[in-house]
Amino acid sequence: MKFFSSNPVSDNIDKLVKKPDISQEDIKDLCNLMNSRETGTKEAAKSLQSKLKSKDFHVVLASLSLCEALVEQCGEKFNGHIISDKFLNTLQKLVISRYSEVVVRNRVIELLQLWVITFENEPRMAPVKELYEKLISEGSISLENNQSRAMSESQSDIQLTPEHIDNSISSAKSYAQMLAEALAFTDPETTDVTKDDLIQEFYGKCKSSQITIAKYLALIDNEAKISLLLRVNQELINTLNHYNEMVERQLVAAATKASLTESEKPLPDLIQHEPLNGTSSGTSHSSLASEHDQDPFADPSTSQPSDKKLGKRPEYDAFESTNDDSGLQKPLVPVATHAII
Repeated sequence: MKFFSSNPVSDNIDKLVKKPDISQEDIKDLCNLMNSRETGTKEAAKSLQSKLKSKDFHVVLASLSLCEALVEQCGEKFNGHIISDKFLNTLQKLVISRYSEVVVRNRVIELLQLWVITFENEPRMAPVKELYEKLISEGSISLENNQSRAMSESQSDIQLTPEHIDNSISSAKSYAQMLAEALAFTDPETTDVTKDDLIQEFYGKCKSSQITIAKYLALIDNEAKISLLLRVNQELINTLNHYNEMVERQLVAAATKASLTESEKPLPDLIQHEPLNGTSSGTSHSSLASEHDQDPFADPSTSQPSDKKLGKRPEYDAFESTNDDSGLQKPLVPVATHAII
């Protein structure tokens, strides 16, 4: 029988979706847990996708709220998972299915509208906008009804008074400026901006402010306020894009350094060299030379140079003895016995 080990990220999400109220501290702890694991964000997205298929609409609503909070606070690493085909298909089914609760359907539409505004200038998040526009073209979303519904449902978590809007704009400007200044004094080739506590604090506040600004843009119709909101939203986008560029430069620098380090490694020595002291069992150069110069006609009993080396031809007897009965000697072909000059 096969047993599966528990996943701490999924376990945490299981507990949170059952809570009546999810606090900011809960979200922060979950983000830290996700970032501490190599596949933490992927595990969270997979767990949330599973919860969105629950038959208990309270669990689905809690999962949607948790997903919204993670998109706002956990950054791009998590956001990349909500644009996957599987995750977006799950959201689409919640909108078009006749079995979905009306409150669930409206909540999904509200999130899609919010993300379309938030990620307007982020090309990689384009699949969210494509889904939203697809649902509009199919008649699954009515813009007029959805806007009035979104306004009434969002009144509880955002204040629409001019004072609150002005405060949000002022805070967003300050966060964008502080993040820009922190990045200006940071060298991405020597400092990991994704692990710098100060930069990450300002980055999180900018992302949070961007979500708030997007909500105001979706809910108000005051042209003067909309103009101010659009302006500060662009400042946030520019600063966040600068942050993303620094992260990319850091990744390129790390890859380049790794490539140079790999290229500087010595190549393996495939040639076997003989020891200099000549103690090897193999044949040395001197022995090879000696064998090469050895005279095949030399008399092994003497060390004198051979006749061949002295320019002489070998001497032979003019006759050789035979063992026949005649006792005669058999003549040989006479040869010269002196060197030919």
